[in-house]
Amino acid sequence: MPFKLQITGVDYRDAEIAISGKLVAGAFAGPEAVVIHGQNGVSATAVVTHHSVYSPVDWPVLPSHDSTILTLSIDAPSSDFRVDETQSVIGRGTVFENPDRAEISYVVSDPVFWAMQLSRNLDSEDVEEPNETYFGVCNQRLNDFYREQIDSKFDAGIWPYIRLPIDDFRFVEIEFAAGVEYQDRFWIGDSRIPRRVLLGYHSGHFSLPAFRLEEVEWFHEVLSRSPLANRTATLLLMSGCCVESPSDQLIQMTMELFSEIPGVKSDAMTAMATAFVGSLIVPSLRWERDKDFGWINNWRYSQRNPESTMSVLSRDDFAFISKFF
Repeated sequence: MPFKLQITGVDYRDAEIAISGKLVAGAFAGPEAVVIHGQNGVSATAVVTHHSVYSPVDWPVLPSHDSTILTLSIDAPSSDFRVDETQSVIGRGTVFENPDRAEISYVVSDPVFWAMQLSRNLDSEDVEEPNETYFGVCNQRLNDFYREQIDSKFDAGIWPYIRLPIDDFRFVEIEFAAGVEYQDRFWIGDSRIPRRVLLGYHSGHFSLPAFRLEEVEWFHEVLSRSPLANRTATLLLMSGCCVESPSDQLIQMTMELFSEIPGVKSDAMTAMATAFVGSLIVPSLRWERDKDFGWINNWRYSQRNPESTMSVLSRDDFAFISKFF
């Protein structure tokens, strides 16, 4: 939800401008692009490179947090730019789209991709480097792979994505976005319309869950009729799911999926499945079917919670989601 910040102070720091103030509308949930107004009457769009919060109450920051002062640091639009402090700073949101994209679905056949993508769900007190412990992939190989397949495309202004076909028209995508902050996004789409809808994303300021467990199980059933590489991709979608508590059935399905990934050490399946499922647990999560919005949840960070300050979904988006599944 875009925000409006009433300015209480501006600090010019060489090539950076720090703007402090109080939220009067919307919500601030992390770095995003903003519109600022100059004293010369010219507006500029800039990206919040970092922020600080004085006297925080909760997250995200809301107008009701009266004691909270938010400071947004941006790169100065020009060396002589001076902010018009009588006008509010307007947020533009964290979710932007890039028409320049490149499909990299082939990476799901590469063991290094799995070591890179799944390690964040496999961290534990006993295992600090899951990529090495479970996949036998050293950090150097991981970094080289990321630079070649992801970072090099970002440098060229291109966002890579993996597309998993559900049928001749419907698909689910994992998009690697380099907008205001790096986001691994989950989309569903239909090429007949054409249309895509964002269900959630991994990032420093994540928005999850993207999927219900029942939806992941449906994906698993559909993808099991696909080539092997697409079957294992269920794990990518599962990483966008949250569950109230683990179940033996879920751990067993996760073990079976790990066993199909090339390069995974066979004696590590149980530990991997336990750690992976454990990373999905949100005890207070509840899903319910709403007559207007379809399946929604109560988690404050989820796109699929129409009351969440982070959700950018419209009623039409929720209708599309219901029809898709």
